[in-house]
Amino acid sequence: MPDDPIRSSPRVLDLPPCATMGPGTADYQVVFVDGIAFMGWYGNVTDKGIEAWRSAATRVAERARGPIALVTCVRESSPPPEGELRKGAAKILFDDSAAVSLLVFEGTGFRAAIVRSVLAMMFAIVGNKKTAHKVIGDPTEAVKWFMDASKGKPWRPEARDLRRIVDALLNA
Repeated sequence: MPDDPIRSSPRVLDLPPCATMGPGTADYQVVFVDGIAFMGWYGNVTDKGIEAWRSAATRVAERARGPIALVTCVRESSPPPEGELRKGAAKILFDDSAAVSLLVFEGTGFRAAIVRSVLAMMFAIVGNKKTAHKVIGDPTEAVKWFMDASKGKPWRPEARDLRRIVDALLNA
């Protein structure tokens, strides 16, 4: 019997009861909450990780039957994706089914600030204009922005649950 992808993650995360652990490896972790697909990147962006992320967004969209939210948490030490993997990640980040797309790129140094600036420019230039996009480094600010952007959405989580998931993904 093949492994259940929902139960096959090597990580143990402190998640709120509303969250379901998805597939994961040493490089990434997927978490689901009704209407929201979360992705944590810890290492190299891989084909397997991109496919897990795409599947998570698709799964959430099919169940939500309406607009969804994407929350991506990236450790500062994670290397940027290259070539086709970068294109695959961009397709997910700019997906039309997302009403809200938040990218939390941790870090306080020069490199982290540059990466956040480049990503924010990409969202502004290439992003779907109907989607609220944001790139933030501070988890507290990220949660506040997400809660504001999610007003009136059917999938709006509790702020404390959202913060707990973001913290779990960044600190796994």
